[in-house]
Amino acid sequence: MKKSQTSLFEGTEHDPKPKHFYNRYDLVSFLLKSIRLNRKEDALTAMWCLIQEGAGQWYIAKKLVQFASEDATGPEAFIYAQSVFQLIKDVTDEVNSLSRLIIYLCDAPKMWESEKETELEVRRIHLREKIKKQYQRGEKPIELPSYVFDVYTAKGKSAARRGEEIDRRASGVLEGSGLFCRATYLRYERLDMDDTIIAQAYSKHLLKCAKEGLHVDAYLRKHDLTIDEFLKP
Repeated sequence: MKKSQTSLFEGTEHDPKPKHFYNRYDLVSFLLKSIRLNRKEDALTAMWCLIQEGAGQWYIAKKLVQFASEDATGPEAFIYAQSVFQLIKDVTDEVNSLSRLIIYLCDAPKMWESEKETELEVRRIHLREKIKKQYQRGEKPIELPSYVFDVYTAKGKSAARRGEEIDRRASGVLEGSGLFCRATYLRYERLDMDDTIIAQAYSKHLLKCAKEGLHVDAYLRKHDLTIDEFLKP
């Protein structure tokens, strides 16, 4: 019968009566910091000490998933860590896979190795603290922009029923195929509401393109149009 792992720390088949030499959270800190420093032997030592201290393998794997989502860059590390976590949840004892994951994470690209990723991390933290303080002071952080309220929102539906023009520039599924998003990207090489106006999402060529069931590129070729002509209100 499969053994259920329900507590953070528990005896394992490696040591059913674990001895306690360390604060287990200190060992977790040692594990994660060793991975950050690419100190593989230290990281593996921390893993084995945690197991001998009675930590469930699933708990260690969960911490590695968190590390992969916060410190590593790219999807590979997170997918790998999540897969090992799920495997351990299913079979309970998969310590070889756990140790191989630790070795992989030591070598995986980290957030601080990229200037862009580091900048985004700093901005993320500053924004989080700013929003928390605004809520504590009872301040509304922002006014939602008009493009939020398309026909998929209650406010947008109400406006549509009143016959008002809806800001659908960023809706994605525009007239069934994301036509405005594609057209904006072709024109500006990005999707930015500062580049456009609401009326462009209702241009005659865009509506005709939707009616003909064509994607933007095919419509431009068929009618020998420039993208500026296509977006003209």
